[in-house]
Amino acid sequence: MTRLLKNFSRWYRLFCGTPFKVFGYGAIALVTFFGVYFIHGEKIIEQPSASLSWNAPAFAQRFTPETIAQQIYEQMPEIPKNNQYISSNTGDVTPQHTLISRFIRYHEYIKSRPVVYRLDWKLTLADYLGYNETMTQERYPGFSTLTQNPFNEDRELIRSLTRNQRNQLVDMLVSIYQPPTPPSEEITDSPPIENPPSDNNNTPSTLPRRGGANLLMP
Repeated sequence: MTRLLKNFSRWYRLFCGTPFKVFGYGAIALVTFFGVYFIHGEKIIEQPSASLSWNAPAFAQRFTPETIAQQIYEQMPEIPKNNQYISSNTGDVTPQHTLISRFIRYHEYIKSRPVVYRLDWKLTLADYLGYNETMTQERYPGFSTLTQNPFNEDRELIRSLTRNQRNQLVDMLVSIYQPPTPPSEEITDSPPIENPPSDNNNTPSTLPRRGGANLLMP
């Protein structure tokens, strides 16, 4: 009887002691995990990833050579578009490949010049007019993407513009690329510093007259 009680006590400690509790808690956690996964896992996996998609900012789409050229042509329709060239990849006419878009690409991408200063646009015009840096056909926009290089015809069209048209073109390009300036802070005038009031009770000191020391002698 005593041996039976000892065996029962040993088996009780084995299954109900600390190791058994740890094993039991682990089994409960594992069952709970699989239950939650099979119930809600498919819904989590099937959630669309549209909320994680990244949308390009509006200004990045605005400042492209093609969109800027479109704004130029809306204000200056007298400038030739020269957009009848055929793409070497698709075999179709690319109407967005205009004279002004190539002019902008040459300025910004080929020469890497700033786009917010009039002087830099004047230098690009001087390239087309033959007064500044030498232009090469192999580095001109459209050389590798169009079936015919528009290099020579574009230079002739830029040269055919009047001085006023070229100046207006530069002004419009700078105004489009120029970022908006932040509003200037109002400068408030500081109040004038007032002089401290003078003490009228103070009487001016007078210097002793000659011979005044003799009056103090006995």
